[in-house]
Amino acid sequence: MTTERTIRREWLTPSQAAARLGVHVKTLTRHADEGTVPVHRLSETSHRRYLAAEIDALLGDIEPDEPP
Repeated sequence: MTTERTIRREWLTPSQAAARLGVHVKTLTRHADEGTVPVHRLSETSHRRYLAAEIDALLGDIEPDEPP
């Protein structure tokens, strides 16, 4: 019997992600542009969004979920 786990994706806006990391939004954007912070762009709008699990992993709290 195989159990599949569901990965909940909580998306954060730039200001939410910056607040979680304790940095200014422009600092977060710079790190995202440099590739040190994972960022995702919404295809319809090109707005930046951040996965809460990835931001938390940067803080060392948890590891991001791996897809099953």
